[in-house]
Amino acid sequence: MYSHIKLLVIIVFTIFLFILNTVIYAQESRPVNIRPIAPEVKSTISPEESEKRLQDAILLFERGKTEAAIYALQQLENADPTNYRVLFKLGEMAIAERNWAYSIEVLRKASYLRPQDIEIRLILMDIYRAYQMPIQEIEVGREIIGLEPDHIIANRRLAKLYQDQAMQEDEIQIRLKLKRLIPDGYQNLKRLADIFDEEGLYWESAKVYEQIRKYHPEKIIDATRMAALYDKLRENFRELEVLDHTAKKGTKSRWLRGRAERRQRVFLDVWDQFEANTTF
Repeated sequence: MYSHIKLLVIIVFTIFLFILNTVIYAQESRPVNIRPIAPEVKSTISPEESEKRLQDAILLFERGKTEAAIYALQQLENADPTNYRVLFKLGEMAIAERNWAYSIEVLRKASYLRPQDIEIRLILMDIYRAYQMPIQEIEVGREIIGLEPDHIIANRRLAKLYQDQAMQEDEIQIRLKLKRLIPDGYQNLKRLADIFDEEGLYWESAKVYEQIRKYHPEKIIDATRMAALYDKLRENFRELEVLDHTAKKGTKSRWLRGRAERRQRVFLDVWDQFEANTTF
């Protein structure tokens, strides 16, 4: 019996070491430090020859000879390393082969050769996400908004990345920008309101909930949450106005309304016989 248990422990431990080594190898093999091509590197062939070899490789790829096409393009890259079209086509073929590491390597080089190219960077963000490299994905996303600050897709992706990586200050700034760019974007507004609420920034949260109510008046649960925020802030007029809105939609928050109305009577110095009898 003891020998069987010992054998089982050895097998489990061996499997654990195999998985651990596989994970470490996968992490180490990820291309994280890809540098731009040095300025002194030049092509050794004419543009005409480079174009002919590129088209020959594309023809091989279209005929299903992917390995031969990749090899031809790699040889062409050595001869013409500054041709971004070669690198882009290599990236396309690597993606077709699900060779994420190599696709990252060549497309990152292409992005350095094309500093204004947003399309390449969006593709890189997709690959980094598939390959679970959030820091590099954030880096490329920041490059995009550096080129086009109001790029909605890049801003949305960065907001989610910042959320996943617990980078709250960066997330708030991006979501505030999205609040302006997409004023009716419910998911973004809801997340932003929740962040402010959790941080005790009730005024900021209430402002975002007001925007939700403006564009999504059917979201009664959110309106009720806004009323509760106004209750914390002792904003009686605003709270009652919101509660009137929710009541029209069929949701009555009697407890919140009672608190707000009592505070309002005190504020306006209105005598209420029932209130006096129950209080004194």
